[in-house]
Amino acid sequence: MHNENLLQASNILKKMNILFTYTGSMEHSNIENLCSSVESYFKTNIDNKNIISKMLSITIELTQNIQHYLKKKELTTFFNKIIADSVVVCFGRKNESFFIYAGNWIENVDVAKIENVMKHLYNMTENEINTQYRMKMHSINLIDEENARMGLLQLFRKSQKVEHEVIPKDIHWSFIVFKVTL
Repeated sequence: MHNENLLQASNILKKMNILFTYTGSMEHSNIENLCSSVESYFKTNIDNKNIISKMLSITIELTQNIQHYLKKKELTTFFNKIIADSVVVCFGRKNESFFIYAGNWIENVDVAKIENVMKHLYNMTENEINTQYRMKMHSINLIDEENARMGLLQLFRKSQKVEHEVIPKDIHWSFIVFKVTL
């Protein structure tokens, strides 16, 4: 029965220390609504403007990266509405740390490129990340790939830790999950 599934989902989210979630598509209006919800929730429950600012900034970067990726993939053979509407964003707190999970489907042909970018970012120092971010900020014509990399640089700049995992589904698709901890 569906009610039992919802109860199980609720119990899993509690075990993961999830405060609230969003699932669905990533149109611009949904991103705006999600950011408004994040701001409202954290203003009501957290008395720390710095945390609220970082949560909003990271939410925007994660969701815009997802939105741009999905728009780029709309014209591919395997893209469909189910893939586009399967975005998950979760906000949580464990002890004094806050975190955001964001996940979406990606084509397997993109996995190696994403893994290479992430490996490069994981190996960079905080100074190198800030320097590269500033250099890209001064670049006038950023192509989509560089915009996505800018978003990832911003995640690393605003957080204590960025993690990701790629979960294969079939020969065409995998699900990628980012966890950003403040």
